[in-house]
This record gives sequence, structure tokens and C-alpha cells, in this order.
Amino acid sequence: MTWPHDCNDANETLLTHNADTVRQCLDDAQPWPIEGVHSPSEYIEEITELYRHGVKQGVDPGMGLGRKMRISPGCLSIGTAIPNHGKSTILNNIMVNIAKSAGWSFAVFSPEYASPAHHVRNLIQTWTVKPFTEGLPGRMSEDEAVIAIRNIDQHFHFILPEEAAPDIDTILSRAKQLIRQKDNVKGLVIDPWNKLEASRDRGQSETEYVAEVLNKLTYFAKQFDIHVWLIAHPKKMERGQDGSYVVPRPWDISGSAHFFSMASICWTIFRHVHDPEADVEFHVQKVRDAGVDGELGVVRLKFDKNCGVYSEGEQRFEEMI
Repeated sequence: MTWPHDCNDANETLLTHNADTVRQCLDDAQPWPIEGVHSPSEYIEEITELYRHGVKQGVDPGMGLGRKMRISPGCLSIGTAIPNHGKSTILNNIMVNIAKSAGWSFAVFSPEYASPAHHVRNLIQTWTVKPFTEGLPGRMSEDEAVIAIRNIDQHFHFILPEEAAPDIDTILSRAKQLIRQKDNVKGLVIDPWNKLEASRDRGQSETEYVAEVLNKLTYFAKQFDIHVWLIAHPKKMERGQDGSYVVPRPWDISGSAHFFSMASICWTIFRHVHDPEADVEFHVQKVRDAGVDGELGVVRLKFDKNCGVYSEGEQRFEEMI
């Protein structure tokens, strides 16, 4: 309700002006806005910007993956793979590349490492593209390691709750504090999913729990304009007719088909264990916002086991379509 500039309410308007002015104010009154409800007209400026300049693609994660996958704030990515095929390592590579190219920082919950120091050691190798371990060719110098630590310190923050089995609310609470206190925290990593499962309430089915947590992660990504990565193990490893493992799919993840349906991006990394010289395959298996965050397909990668660094491999045209 808007009253004349010299009045604060209907009574004052009636005394200062007249009944017709009061009626006019009542006729011109606008409905009180409903919390959480928006109209298309609120987005005119944003839509005009999109029309004039097109949709802005997400960040290129490097290693040639940008052909098929881009990383955008406000999205949930879910990665899976056969154990020891390199889920955490490829994610380290993605984070380091984005930290270098876009200046992002990351909140990381990754309790499978023996300690944060071991995780930092792997990040140092990825940052320098040199081995950390004594005796390996091309080992980094101590000065190079120290410089890398200083850079990593600006971009990585480890979430280590005191609880043996922290729940998702605890992790998101710590991440929220980091986003508010640190500069440019644009990514949250939860690796792996099964470290959260122990916090499921009694009487709650696994499917219900998965849906609840994924809803929270999706909302958190949008609310704070960050990208969330969730790493999860497949429930079983299928074999082909020749006895070798086949590429896991997002709906193979233990727990629920929600992992596929609720994610913005789903991917799998796959190694040919019987052929160590073969390229590693990165399969992009779901992209909700095609054209902005990528498209379905396979990117082949080379892997340097001495320093844990991936680089672009030899692509096959039929896989890139």
C-alpha cells in the first residue's frame, strides 16, 4: 500500500486529503509478494543479456575434457568408477586445473586419505606435474614443493569434522562457513558417498536417504552458487563376455537410481587394467544442460603414474560425436 508522500496511513490521508484519495490508494494497492514465488518479468535483464551475448559456458576442466564437460556453479556432478580406477585422482586434476585457470577455491571432504597430508602430497604432484617420491625421475625440488604448498593453501580447504561418521548437515555447515570466510570458494567435494551412509536414520530407507541428501546438495549448490562433486562407488562390477570389466553407469551406483536422475552431470573414469598402455577413458554419461555444461561422449586421457597427472590422449572421432 502506497500513501501520499505526506501521509503514513488511511486515517491521515482522509484527514489531509479526502475519501476519494483513500479509495484511489486502495485501488492502486499491489498484492503482498509471496515468499519464494517469482514472476518472469524479474528476469528481463538476465534474459536480455542471454539473448545478446549467448549462454556462458562453464569452466574448462582441462585435459581435453572441455570438449565434453564444463564445470558451472549451481550444479551437482556425480562421478563413479570401479575401485582404484582413479576417481579421486581425476578429481584432483580437475580441481587443480580450475584453480589455476579460473582462480576457484574448494572445500574438500575426503576422509579416505590416511591424512590431509597425504592428500596435499598428491595435490603437490598434480600442481607441479612432477613426482614427490624420492627415486622417481624428474622429482620436484624441495623449493618447488614449498611453492606448490603455498599455492595449494590458497585454493584448498579440508573439512574434517570430529565425528566418526559426520552427517551431510555437518559437512554443509562447515562448507557454508568456508564460503563466507574464504575468498572465491566455488567448489565442494564429497569423496566418497559411503562415508555419509552411516548417518542414515533408523527406519529411513536407503532410497529415501539418497533423495534427501541429493536434494540438500542440489539446493546448496544453487543457494551458494558453487559446483558440488559427489563421488560414489558402483554397487557391482559387471563383466563382459571376455571376463573383463565393463564401464560402470550412473544407475549402477549403490543405493538408488536417484544418483542418475538428480545429478546435473554424471561421469565415469575407466581403465583397461589388462592393457596398462591403453588410454584411460572418461565417459560423460549425463549432461542436463547440454550446450552449457557439455554433451555425452568419451574423452581419452594419458596418465602419468609417477606424478598422478592426466593429459589429453588420442581421441577417436566416433567417440567424440
